[in-house]
Amino acid sequence: MFPAMVNRTGWMAAALAVAGILCGPADLGAQEAVVVVPAPNVVPAPNVVPAPQPQIFFPPVVQTDPAEADADTDAAAPPAAADTSLLLKESGESDPALPITLPAGIANPDDVTVNTVNPGRETPASPAVPAAMIISWGTRDHCHSLVVIGRQVGLERPAYVITFMDDTGRMAVTYRASAFRDARGVLHIDARKAVVDGPKARDPQGDENWSPDSMAIFATGAVCTKDDRNPDGETGIVTGLVCADTATARYLRLWSLAQVMVDGSL
Repeated sequence: MFPAMVNRTGWMAAALAVAGILCGPADLGAQEAVVVVPAPNVVPAPNVVPAPQPQIFFPPVVQTDPAEADADTDAAAPPAAADTSLLLKESGESDPALPITLPAGIANPDDVTVNTVNPGRETPASPAVPAAMIISWGTRDHCHSLVVIGRQVGLERPAYVITFMDDTGRMAVTYRASAFRDARGVLHIDARKAVVDGPKARDPQGDENWSPDSMAIFATGAVCTKDDRNPDGETGIVTGLVCADTATARYLRLWSLAQVMVDGSL
Protein backbone atom coordinates (compact mmCIF):
# COMPACT_ATOMS: atom_id res chain seq x y z
CA MET A 1 0.00 0.00 0.00
CA PHE A 2 0.93 3.64 -0.01
CA PRO A 3 2.49 5.70 2.82
CA ALA A 4 0.32 6.86 5.69
CA MET A 5 -1.90 9.81 4.99
CA VAL A 6 -2.30 13.10 6.78
CA ASN A 7 -3.51 13.22 10.37
CA ARG A 8 -7.13 13.17 11.33
CA THR A 9 -7.54 16.95 11.24
CA GLY A 10 -5.67 17.43 7.96
CA TRP A 11 -8.89 17.21 5.91
CA MET A 12 -9.95 20.70 7.02
CA ALA A 13 -6.71 22.31 5.85
CA ALA A 14 -6.92 20.26 2.68
CA ALA A 15 -10.43 21.55 1.97
CA LEU A 16 -9.14 25.12 2.24
CA ALA A 17 -6.33 24.29 -0.17
CA VAL A 18 -8.85 22.85 -2.62
CA ALA A 19 -10.71 26.15 -2.62
CA GLY A 20 -7.51 27.80 -3.80
CA ILE A 21 -7.16 25.32 -6.66
CA LEU A 22 -10.69 25.69 -8.06
CA CYS A 23 -11.51 29.25 -7.07
CA GLY A 24 -8.14 31.01 -7.36
CA PRO A 25 -5.78 32.26 -4.64
CA ALA A 26 -7.35 33.39 -1.39
CA ASP A 27 -6.07 35.11 1.69
CA LEU A 28 -6.39 32.46 4.43
CA GLY A 29 -5.03 34.70 7.16
CA ALA A 30 -1.46 33.42 7.26
CA GLN A 31 0.99 35.70 9.06
CA GLU A 32 3.96 36.69 6.97
CA ALA A 33 7.01 38.61 8.05
CA VAL A 34 7.58 41.91 6.24
CA VAL A 35 11.21 42.88 5.81
CA VAL A 36 11.90 46.61 5.45
CA VAL A 37 15.32 47.40 3.98
CA PRO A 38 16.41 51.08 3.79
CA ALA A 39 18.00 52.34 0.60
CA PRO A 40 21.82 52.27 0.75
CA ASN A 41 23.89 55.49 0.83
CA VAL A 42 25.78 55.80 -2.40
CA VAL A 43 28.46 58.18 -1.03
CA PRO A 44 29.02 58.19 2.75
CA ALA A 45 29.11 61.70 4.12
CA PRO A 46 31.08 62.71 7.21
CA ASN A 47 29.28 63.04 10.53
CA VAL A 48 26.23 61.21 9.18
CA VAL A 49 24.55 58.59 11.33
CA PRO A 50 24.94 55.15 9.68
CA ALA A 51 21.87 53.76 7.96
CA PRO A 52 19.80 51.53 10.26
CA GLN A 53 19.93 47.77 9.86
CA PRO A 54 16.99 45.96 8.24
CA GLN A 55 14.13 45.48 10.67
CA ILE A 56 11.52 42.72 10.72
CA PHE A 57 7.93 43.50 11.60
CA PHE A 58 5.23 40.92 12.30
CA PRO A 59 1.52 41.68 12.06
CA PRO A 60 -0.08 41.95 15.51
CA VAL A 61 -1.71 38.81 16.90
CA VAL A 62 -5.39 39.40 17.64
CA GLN A 63 -6.66 37.58 20.71
CA THR A 64 -10.04 35.93 20.15
CA ASP A 65 -12.65 34.58 22.52
CA PRO A 66 -12.57 30.73 22.70
CA ALA A 67 -16.18 30.59 21.53
CA GLU A 68 -15.26 32.66 18.48
CA ALA A 69 -12.32 30.37 17.81
CA ASP A 70 -14.65 27.38 17.80
CA ALA A 71 -16.95 29.19 15.40
CA ASP A 72 -14.00 29.88 13.08
CA THR A 73 -13.08 26.19 13.15
CA ASP A 74 -16.62 25.23 12.20
CA ALA A 75 -16.59 27.78 9.40
CA ALA A 76 -13.39 26.25 8.01
CA ALA A 77 -15.08 22.85 7.62
CA PRO A 78 -16.42 21.93 4.16
CA PRO A 79 -19.83 23.57 3.69
CA ALA A 80 -22.83 21.27 3.65
CA ALA A 81 -23.65 21.60 -0.05
CA ALA A 82 -20.85 23.55 -1.74
CA ASP A 83 -18.29 20.74 -1.82
CA THR A 84 -20.63 18.17 -3.31
CA SER A 85 -22.27 20.48 -5.86
CA LEU A 86 -18.90 21.76 -7.06
CA LEU A 87 -17.57 18.23 -7.20
CA LEU A 88 -20.51 16.95 -9.23
CA LYS A 89 -20.37 19.91 -11.60
CA GLU A 90 -16.63 19.46 -12.14
CA SER A 91 -16.99 15.73 -12.78
CA GLY A 92 -19.84 16.07 -15.25
CA GLU A 93 -22.70 14.46 -13.31
CA SER A 94 -25.92 15.14 -15.22
CA ASP A 95 -28.48 13.07 -13.30
CA PRO A 96 -27.61 11.43 -9.96
CA ALA A 97 -30.29 8.78 -10.56
CA LEU A 98 -29.09 7.59 -13.98
CA PRO A 99 -25.97 5.52 -14.68
CA ILE A 100 -23.45 6.47 -17.34
CA THR A 101 -22.49 3.84 -19.91
CA LEU A 102 -18.71 3.80 -19.87
CA PRO A 103 -16.72 4.20 -23.10
CA ALA A 104 -14.80 1.26 -24.52
CA GLY A 105 -11.54 0.72 -22.68
CA ILE A 106 -12.74 1.99 -19.29
CA ALA A 107 -14.43 -1.27 -18.28
CA ASN A 108 -15.43 -4.60 -19.80
CA PRO A 109 -16.94 -4.45 -23.31
CA ASP A 110 -19.10 -7.53 -22.69
CA ASP A 111 -21.79 -8.11 -20.10
CA VAL A 112 -20.45 -9.71 -16.92
CA THR A 113 -22.72 -10.87 -14.13
CA VAL A 114 -22.16 -8.56 -11.16
CA ASN A 115 -22.44 -11.29 -8.55
CA THR A 116 -19.57 -13.26 -10.13
CA VAL A 117 -17.02 -10.51 -9.43
CA ASN A 118 -15.23 -9.94 -6.13
CA PRO A 119 -14.61 -6.14 -5.89
CA GLY A 120 -10.92 -5.26 -5.67
CA ARG A 121 -9.96 -8.88 -5.12
CA GLU A 122 -9.62 -10.26 -8.65
CA THR A 123 -6.20 -10.78 -10.29
CA PRO A 124 -4.90 -7.69 -12.16
CA ALA A 125 -4.62 -8.29 -15.91
CA SER A 126 -4.28 -4.81 -17.45
CA PRO A 127 -3.87 -1.20 -16.25
CA ALA A 128 -6.91 0.95 -15.57
CA VAL A 129 -7.57 3.88 -17.89
CA PRO A 130 -6.81 7.22 -16.15
CA ALA A 131 -10.12 8.89 -15.37
CA ALA A 132 -12.19 10.53 -12.65
CA MET A 133 -15.67 9.34 -11.86
CA ILE A 134 -18.50 9.98 -9.45
CA ILE A 135 -20.16 6.91 -7.97
CA SER A 136 -23.51 7.05 -6.20
CA TRP A 137 -23.83 4.02 -3.94
CA GLY A 138 -24.97 2.56 -0.65
CA THR A 139 -28.16 1.18 0.81
CA ARG A 140 -27.09 1.49 4.48
CA ASP A 141 -25.30 4.83 4.06
CA HIS A 142 -26.19 6.77 0.93
CA CYS A 143 -22.95 8.23 -0.43
CA HIS A 144 -21.24 9.83 -3.38
CA SER A 145 -17.60 8.93 -3.98
CA LEU A 146 -15.11 10.70 -6.20
CA VAL A 147 -12.67 8.12 -7.57
CA VAL A 148 -9.65 9.47 -9.47
CA ILE A 149 -7.30 7.04 -11.22
CA GLY A 150 -3.75 8.27 -11.80
CA ARG A 151 -1.68 8.22 -14.99
CA GLN A 152 1.41 6.62 -13.48
CA VAL A 153 2.89 3.66 -15.34
CA GLY A 154 2.21 0.19 -13.97
CA LEU A 155 -0.22 -2.71 -13.94
CA GLU A 156 -1.89 -1.23 -10.86
CA ARG A 157 -2.29 2.53 -10.97
CA PRO A 158 -2.74 4.69 -7.88
CA ALA A 159 -6.22 6.00 -7.13
CA TYR A 160 -7.80 8.39 -4.65
CA VAL A 161 -11.22 7.86 -3.09
CA ILE A 162 -13.16 10.71 -1.45
CA THR A 163 -16.59 9.85 -0.07
CA PHE A 164 -19.33 12.35 0.80
CA MET A 165 -22.50 11.66 2.78
CA ASP A 166 -25.64 12.41 0.80
CA ASP A 167 -27.67 13.54 3.83
CA THR A 168 -25.26 16.35 4.77
CA GLY A 169 -23.15 16.86 1.66
CA ARG A 170 -20.06 16.84 3.87
CA MET A 171 -16.92 14.85 3.24
CA ALA A 172 -16.89 11.66 5.29
CA VAL A 173 -13.64 9.83 4.53
CA THR A 174 -10.66 9.79 2.18
CA TYR A 175 -8.19 7.04 1.38
CA ARG A 176 -5.79 5.72 -1.23
CA ALA A 177 -6.36 2.68 -3.41
CA SER A 178 -5.04 1.00 -6.55
CA ALA A 179 -6.88 0.55 -9.85
CA PHE A 180 -6.67 -2.21 -12.46
CA ARG A 181 -8.74 -4.30 -14.87
CA ASP A 182 -9.18 -8.03 -14.43
CA ALA A 183 -9.04 -10.67 -17.19
CA ARG A 184 -12.68 -9.99 -18.12
CA GLY A 185 -12.12 -6.25 -18.36
CA VAL A 186 -13.91 -5.26 -15.17
CA LEU A 187 -12.45 -2.14 -13.56
CA HIS A 188 -11.43 -2.63 -9.93
CA ILE A 189 -10.62 -0.16 -7.17
CA ASP A 190 -8.65 -2.10 -4.55
CA ALA A 191 -8.75 -0.32 -1.18
CA ARG A 192 -8.08 -3.29 1.08
CA LYS A 193 -6.29 -2.30 4.31
CA ALA A 194 -6.16 1.33 3.21
CA VAL A 195 -5.53 3.95 5.90
CA VAL A 196 -8.78 5.91 6.23
CA ASP A 197 -8.82 9.60 7.16
CA GLY A 198 -11.57 12.16 7.59
CA PRO A 199 -14.25 13.09 10.13
CA LYS A 200 -16.05 9.73 9.82
CA ALA A 201 -12.88 7.62 9.97
CA ARG A 202 -13.18 7.06 13.73
CA ASP A 203 -15.97 7.15 16.28
CA PRO A 204 -15.97 9.49 19.31
CA GLN A 205 -14.05 6.88 21.32
CA GLY A 206 -11.24 6.87 18.73
CA ASP A 207 -11.98 3.41 17.39
CA GLU A 208 -12.06 2.60 13.70
CA ASN A 209 -15.45 3.60 12.31
CA TRP A 210 -15.17 3.21 8.51
CA SER A 211 -13.78 0.24 6.62
CA PRO A 212 -12.38 1.20 3.19
CA ASP A 213 -14.63 0.25 0.28
CA SER A 214 -13.20 -1.59 -2.73
CA MET A 215 -15.22 -1.38 -5.95
CA ALA A 216 -15.93 -3.27 -9.17
CA ILE A 217 -17.12 -1.05 -12.02
CA PHE A 218 -18.83 -2.34 -15.16
CA ALA A 219 -19.34 -0.94 -18.67
CA THR A 220 -23.06 -0.56 -18.00
CA GLY A 221 -22.28 1.92 -15.21
CA ALA A 222 -23.18 -0.61 -12.52
CA VAL A 223 -20.96 -0.71 -9.41
CA CYS A 224 -20.63 -3.15 -6.53
CA THR A 225 -18.57 -2.51 -3.42
CA LYS A 226 -17.07 -4.54 -0.59
CA ASP A 227 -15.24 -3.37 2.50
CA ASP A 228 -12.79 -5.21 4.76
CA ARG A 229 -15.34 -6.10 7.46
CA ASN A 230 -18.67 -6.94 5.86
CA PRO A 231 -19.06 -10.01 3.60
CA ASP A 232 -22.08 -8.42 1.92
CA GLY A 233 -21.27 -5.42 -0.22
CA GLU A 234 -23.27 -2.49 -1.54
CA THR A 235 -24.42 -1.55 -5.04
CA GLY A 236 -24.34 1.71 -6.95
CA ILE A 237 -23.96 3.42 -10.30
CA VAL A 238 -21.47 5.69 -12.08
CA THR A 239 -23.12 9.10 -12.47
CA GLY A 240 -20.18 11.25 -13.62
CA LEU A 241 -17.10 10.59 -15.75
CA VAL A 242 -14.08 12.66 -16.85
CA CYS A 243 -11.53 10.83 -19.04
CA ALA A 244 -7.92 12.00 -18.92
CA ASP A 245 -7.41 11.74 -22.69
CA THR A 246 -10.53 13.67 -23.76
CA ALA A 247 -10.90 16.24 -20.96
CA THR A 248 -7.35 16.61 -19.72
CA ALA A 249 -7.71 19.98 -17.96
CA ARG A 250 -10.75 18.91 -15.96
CA TYR A 251 -9.16 15.57 -15.13
CA LEU A 252 -6.02 17.28 -13.83
CA ARG A 253 -8.10 19.64 -11.67
CA LEU A 254 -9.90 16.67 -10.13
CA TRP A 255 -6.62 14.81 -9.64
CA SER A 256 -5.16 17.86 -7.86
CA LEU A 257 -8.31 18.23 -5.76
CA ALA A 258 -8.20 14.58 -4.71
CA GLN A 259 -4.47 14.72 -4.02
CA VAL A 260 -4.87 17.74 -1.75
CA MET A 261 -7.81 16.27 0.13
CA VAL A 262 -6.18 12.86 0.63
CA ASP A 263 -2.50 13.67 0.99
CA GLY A 264 -2.86 17.17 2.40
CA SER A 265 -0.35 18.72 0.00
CA LEU A 266 0.75 18.83 -3.61
